[in-house]
Amino acid sequence: AVEIILISIDCSLKIRSTVIYGWDPNSKNFIMQLISKLSKNEQMNVPNDQYGTPTYGENLAEITLRLIEADKSGIYHVVGPDYLNRYDFAVKSAKILGLDHTLLRSLSTSEIGQVAKRPLKAGLKTDKLRKELNVRLVNVSEGISNVKRQMIL
Repeated sequence: AVEIILISIDCSLKIRSTVIYGWDPNSKNFIMQLISKLSKNEQMNVPNDQYGTPTYGENLAEITLRLIEADKSGIYHVVGPDYLNRYDFAVKSAKILGLDHTLLRSLSTSEIGQVAKRPLKAGLKTDKLRKELNVRLVNVSEGISNVKRQMIL
């Protein structure tokens, strides 16, 4: 509803993103939930059928600033370059973070019974962004490695 109104405003900048993660101890983003549970040796149920393009929050902020500075308008997809399911994202992240990935349980969305409906195919294409602005999209390995460094500080 709000997006339809914003689309009609020609000079506005609209940014779409998905699966935003990063180091923020006060957040409940997916990676912070993973760190919290696995650090306590708790099992975590993770959907194996929800695909997306995980986006490192700091990269999203940097690119947003560049779009504003370039006086861009219209719709831009700002996401990471990797397209993977939540379970694979969790396993890869746990390994990089030095957490026990065997505590992760791969289940379908219907088996988990999430309260909020989630799209199964949520990836976004970044062709327009890459064509119009020379940006570097941070992949999962680099983004999670940055999270690991921030955990230590």
